Amino acid sequence: MPGFDAEVRASGRGSHAVVVPKPVVAELGTRRVRVRLGDESFETTLGAYGGRTYLGLRKTLLTALGVGAGDTVHVELEPGAPVEEPEPDTAPTTCSELESALTKDERFAEAWRALPEGHQEEYGRWISVGEDAETREVRIERLRRRLLPS
Repeated sequence: MPGFDAEVRASGRGSHAVVVPKPVVAELGTRRVRVRLGDESFETTLGAYGGRTYLGLRKTLLTALGVGAGDTVHVELEPGAPVEEPEPDTAPTTCSELESALTKDERFAEAWRALPEGHQEEYGRWISVGEDAETREVRIERLRRRLLPS
């Protein structure tokens, strides 16, 4: 388990972090890590900003350890368990009401086609999972107003 000593830094708005040295980051090979600080251990994902890698520290953790900004802590890191990818959403991305609305209103269809594919899929799911036709029609109308402002 790579270990290092680092100064706890106040990183604004009451949050704190330590900078993880580049050789430690390289040795880990992942940003998902298991952390040991004193008697405390937890899993987290290292943050990257401005060419540096940071380990965020919660206030409750700092309180439990009796440390604050400016103190030096010994940190031990090891690769954490991989984060499980969410199952892909299998909800349909269209429905007969949406297809009908797009066929009947060319301006709405043009605005729909201008959306990125991912947005079309999300809006399509949102509409198609409506419990009944009335809900789906209301959602289509809300989307029409969003895409075609007066």
